[in-house]
Amino acid sequence: MASDRPQPPPTLDRALGLLDEGRPEEAEAVLRQVVDSGHPDHAPHAAILLGAVLMLRDQPEDAVQVWHRVVQTGHREHAPWAALILGQEYAEQCDLGSPKQAEAEAAYHWVIDSGHPDHAPAAALHLGNLWARWGSVDTAEQAYRRAIDSGHADHAPEAMIQLALLFEGGRRTPEAEAIYRRAAESGHADAAPRAERNLGFVLEAAGRTADAEAAYGRAVASGHPAFAPSAAGNLARLHAAAGRTEEAIATYRQIVDVDHPHESPLAAIALGHIYAAAGRPDDADGMYRRAMEFGPYYETLAAGAVERLHTEEVPLSGQPVKGSGPNRPQAT
Repeated sequence: MASDRPQPPPTLDRALGLLDEGRPEEAEAVLRQVVDSGHPDHAPHAAILLGAVLMLRDQPEDAVQVWHRVVQTGHREHAPWAALILGQEYAEQCDLGSPKQAEAEAAYHWVIDSGHPDHAPAAALHLGNLWARWGSVDTAEQAYRRAIDSGHADHAPEAMIQLALLFEGGRRTPEAEAIYRRAAESGHADAAPRAERNLGFVLEAAGRTADAEAAYGRAVASGHPAFAPSAAGNLARLHAAAGRTEEAIATYRQIVDVDHPHESPLAAIALGHIYAAAGRPDDADGMYRRAMEFGPYYETLAAGAVERLHTEEVPLSGQPVKGSGPNRPQAT
């Protein structure tokens, strides 16, 4: 339990305060004092923070050495934490078959074997991501399932998402659907609405439009700032394609009003298309110009629509915006 873990002493709080104030050199000095104290709990904790400071000061080799020393202490709390950091550091640098890849895998396995209630599931998730990056599907699946089986409140639902994406890539649609549903049922603040949105995409691709609309609708109802707007965009597009124009207009308007940096301008353009097809050129022009307010990319995209509008080349209602696609979920 978190309450059983060593709490940072005032000296570490002071170092963190110095970092917040933008004084990394002074923070480093304080942290080194704690490390040199040899305290069985506070010294390895300070060493982890010291490594982070050294990274900020562009001294990655020194940071790695410090974290390695923490791992060598075998501290039940801080050693797995340091090993997880090392795994992430190596994973960011490695190429397939490189020594860094082997070091990343070894670090993650060390953390997994430690059985730490938080860091071990995180390491399994990251190990799965590493193997998925290289196309090692079977081993990635094993790592994700280990994270899922841990039941960790955060890492298990995220591993479900990544495993479902893996299944999607392998055209294992029924398995992807099952895992997305399980992630949605987790109730996780981020993973559940993301799973519902992604599930909608899987169901739509399988031609199960009504089920897809239901999944998108649940993602929209979550109100998640990232996944609700993208799900709403897909839902509105399905409404438009089915000829339910008023429902599409209402949903697109809601997306425009939330001012999402990506989904709102796309919704404005799609809504402009609907208005243009309905013979409402002024409303269409207004929506296209609303999209232009979101930046150069959307200004260019909408400008082409305005030009076509005034040359009477009207887009068909319900067509996706060119280049946007159906908001395919991303493995991030």
